[in-house]
Amino acid sequence: MSIFVELNSIQLTESLDRLALTKEQRAAIENGVLHADENLAKIKNNLTSAGKIALICERIPEEALLFMMAKAFENDEKYAISQYLMELKNISIRVSGDDLIKLGYVPGPLFNSILNDLRVAKIDLDLKTKKDEIRFIKEKYGTTKKNKIDP
Repeated sequence: MSIFVELNSIQLTESLDRLALTKEQRAAIENGVLHADENLAKIKNNLTSAGKIALICERIPEEALLFMMAKAFENDEKYAISQYLMELKNISIRVSGDDLIKLGYVPGPLFNSILNDLRVAKIDLDLKTKKDEIRFIKEKYGTTKKNKIDP
């Protein structure tokens, strides 16, 4: 990706046309190069929350994250990406969509918000157990409990 960094979007397209790449490879390079600065800015704006850094980074291919690390000027940004790659990407929540249904929530866009907020809280608030996660959801989103979940 670094060989393409100084190219504008037209030059990038022309250069990629000359290479025998799969659609996935081409998309990864284009997105990595074209969105690196935007993604670095998002990381810079969220340095106080490792959980938010994880949410940002989990949507970016590892190759692009490594490119961003090389491109970053500030050590804080490099550290945030490194921390995600070495630690944060391996942290997962225990609560599932099925658990949210048992709590009385209706499947839909709210599920995504709840699960994203929970992922951030899991990291930033160091939620250890499924019971901690359920408590967080109830405190943040209220209780609409129809059935009880066994943590």
